[in-house]
Amino acid sequence: MQSTGLSVTEIRVSNFRCLKNIEIPLKHLTLLVGANNSGKTALLDAMNLSLGPSRKVVTGDDIFIDASEINVPKDRRAIIDVLIRPVDSLGNVVPQFPKGDFWTGHWGDNIAQDGEMSDFVGIRTTISWSVVNQDYQLTRKFMKEWLPFADWVSAEESNSRVSGFHLEPLVFHFLDAKRDIAEDLRQRGSFWRRLTDDLGLSSEDVAVFEGILTDLNSDIVNKSDVLQYVSSRMQELETVLSQEGSTASVSPIARHFRDLTKGVDISFTASGAQDFPLSRHGMGTRSLASLIAFKAHAEWKQKQALESKASVHTILGLEEPEAHLHPQAQRSLFTQIQTMTGQRVVSTHSPYFLSQATLDQIRLFKREGSYSTVGVIDTNDLNPEDKRLLQTKIAQTRGDILFARALLFFEGETEELALPIWAHAYWGRTIHELGFTFLGVGGMHGYYPFVALAEKFGIPWFLLSDGESKAITAIDKVCERLGYTDHSDCQNISILPGGADFEKHLLDAGYVAEVITAIARVKGDTYVDSFIHKMHGQPRKGNALRDYSGDSGRQMAVLDIMRENKTEMAAEIAYAVLETANEAMRIPTLVKDIFAQILGPVGGHGAK
Repeated sequence: MQSTGLSVTEIRVSNFRCLKNIEIPLKHLTLLVGANNSGKTALLDAMNLSLGPSRKVVTGDDIFIDASEINVPKDRRAIIDVLIRPVDSLGNVVPQFPKGDFWTGHWGDNIAQDGEMSDFVGIRTTISWSVVNQDYQLTRKFMKEWLPFADWVSAEESNSRVSGFHLEPLVFHFLDAKRDIAEDLRQRGSFWRRLTDDLGLSSEDVAVFEGILTDLNSDIVNKSDVLQYVSSRMQELETVLSQEGSTASVSPIARHFRDLTKGVDISFTASGAQDFPLSRHGMGTRSLASLIAFKAHAEWKQKQALESKASVHTILGLEEPEAHLHPQAQRSLFTQIQTMTGQRVVSTHSPYFLSQATLDQIRLFKREGSYSTVGVIDTNDLNPEDKRLLQTKIAQTRGDILFARALLFFEGETEELALPIWAHAYWGRTIHELGFTFLGVGGMHGYYPFVALAEKFGIPWFLLSDGESKAITAIDKVCERLGYTDHSDCQNISILPGGADFEKHLLDAGYVAEVITAIARVKGDTYVDSFIHKMHGQPRKGNALRDYSGDSGRQMAVLDIMRENKTEMAAEIAYAVLETANEAMRIPTLVKDIFAQILGPVGGHGAK
């Protein structure tokens, strides 16, 4: 992507809808991630108010209101600050705009300097109550200073207002989730119509084509009895209107070239299928076509600017571009978005986008009661190995965890299959309904990337670890890397007692009969006895002989069956435990304690 000489590097928002006080650094491509109603669209709307080309109507609904407030205080202002910096040909921020370049000529004295004497352009948009007009009004002004975030609202504004002229080469275009090429083809002001209203033909060419259109209309009417009849009846207009010398004619197609593009359509033919206009395709295809029309518009404007030696910096705000598209199409679409002209700020729920993004492109929105918070990973704080682990282990494989309200990590397969079943019984809703993710990390050494990401993005996380000494040592190393002394400093970490793994803990907690019931359901009533008969005295891994004699030996055999058949047995064991006669034991106590702990930071539904 060719540099335009500047970049919008930061946006700050105060008291705009659910955005009470946030600061977001922007990249050439920025992904806004988070649950529904977490503030992503509010940010795109804030950018549209600040940098968008059309006049915006603002109301009291655009002002932040706390849950404890009945009405919005009239003296409360919403403020949106946008920071623009000069960049070099590679897109890296540089201290000054080059002398004599387009932007210095365009903005002139409105380019300010910060405390380090680096150039910037700051645009402040304010929504405030007008006592005179008895309504909310919007103003835009340039800024004299860019203060640290702790004191940003008090930054001094310039007397110079930001006009449409100032924003003309720096325009924010917002494509919401309702985009549809079928509407774009007909709607005035759409990117398609802007692109095709002026086809760049000479007046001589237009005259020739309009002559052809006139002849074509005549030929069609002359060959159609229906159109000839309709045309003759239209002559009654002269009689009714009493306008002597007037005529009426039927034009099956547009006669004037300026009207031709208004009736244009785009056809898309699937392999082996008939040709159909896009208006008759599904929403996924039509939404994608609308996005591609914008891409063409942005590229064409950039081409025209280069030819005229002017500058245009396009910023696209795109809401859920993956809507209506299947997974493979979502992956392909992200590649298209990466190659678009200008900056892009994209809200998304697609893990397929996240699998191709870099960590520094992601901004995680979370709702905290009345207001939203935004998490950002500063990759400068990460060593190369940590960055690699976070990118490969999470962003490329489990990007869905960024959408979770809370995360529960553990080692193995039994927990991954059993815990969601008990959670459903405990809360009366599935973990997916509650927005929780339960995740096996593939062994005791797999925790760090997941825990580190949760910490950096502020996602509540919990961990259930086996009790073996080597597992505890691995957990302590994770805690040390996060800045804690050991696992005892982390109340959200639970260790299975007695040095047990999860399977042994179930037996130690008194669920031997329930586990045997589950084995019988899966393997048959005689399986435990057959297993003991077959495997007693056989070597284990490490050559120690199995001893299944007596009651303790029988319990050891049951444990070995659990461990050697985790995927097959885990869910059935969970259901058998739920059916136990002792109601207090229908969910293991340690598991209930973890579920109760999860409710603390996230709220939600209690146990049934």
